[in-house]
Amino acid sequence: MTMQSSIVANEFRITQNDPNFTAYTGVANTLTKVVQYSVPQSTALKIRQGDVLSLDLQTGVPAQIVDGSQCRLVITDANEVYSNVIAEGTYQIFKEFTNRNTIYAFSSQYNVGANMLIQLWVNASTVIASANTVFQLSCVRATANVPV
Repeated sequence: MTMQSSIVANEFRITQNDPNFTAYTGVANTLTKVVQYSVPQSTALKIRQGDVLSLDLQTGVPAQIVDGSQCRLVITDANEVYSNVIAEGTYQIFKEFTNRNTIYAFSSQYNVGANMLIQLWVNASTVIASANTVFQLSCVRATANVPV
């Protein structure tokens, strides 16, 4: 009798509360990595057309960062050698969480393999406080169920 692994796929939402999520303090007036999600081993993500990204980035005061701040969502390998920009624009585009008419939705599909990184880079005129970061990215998560 041979044991076979199976793939289980389900809707998934990456948030700041995920154990694989790390928030960093953003440096003022410099394109800085402020968010990183590490895809676990035996896991793959698919960001589909229509999946959404929402951000709430604040200063230490706390106050919203400037709407015109530049934001860039990147997929990269574990060594950060290869990278692919999958969303880019001003903060104003990404800060909606509830209105389906204005929330940022992806227009293409992206596959993110095990051990890869999803990173948010921001250039704001003020320091971004990592403790005040709220992040939401919808996708599909596939995990391998391997019998032991």
